[in-house]
Amino acid sequence: GARMKTLLREYEKEQVYYQEFLQVEIQGLLLLLAREFHQSPVHDASVEIYNQNKAIMEKAIEYIDEHYAEPLTLEQVCRLSTLSKTYFCYLFKLMTQQTFVEYILNLRIRHAAELLENSSLPITTIGGMVGFNDSTHFSRTFHRLVGMSPRSYRSLKRQSSVRGNAAGNPEETER
Repeated sequence: GARMKTLLREYEKEQVYYQEFLQVEIQGLLLLLAREFHQSPVHDASVEIYNQNKAIMEKAIEYIDEHYAEPLTLEQVCRLSTLSKTYFCYLFKLMTQQTFVEYILNLRIRHAAELLENSSLPITTIGGMVGFNDSTHFSRTFHRLVGMSPRSYRSLKRQSSVRGNAAGNPEETER
């Protein structure tokens, strides 16, 4: 009540440093909310639920990590974990801070980046190896998550490793 009115007055007056004042006040409110949540029964229930299902979820994540290159579906992983889709998604997000789809895409792209850096395999082959059936979808997803195309990533990594080798071996730079 009173705190919100103070924020509103500060916002309307636009005095010197009003934006900084608002930031500090909002951070204070967020800290109060965080404290309240942490002390609430909902928080305790979340921790208990997390602890009860930790082993099941770790097995599911391990399965995903081992089978990421295969066509994985949420339904398939839920069946293995014996949890409903809704409950599984809730627990998965709680444990990984990502959705099921985000987790798989990030995992596939990490492995693709490793292959682009350490192999000479064609980009389309790498996309297929990490679970993308469509090379366009692979390239777009890679670009969205990494910030550059697979081809650019590979050439950038090769340039940096060549520079690293040249800098590390003075005889090569003298030739």
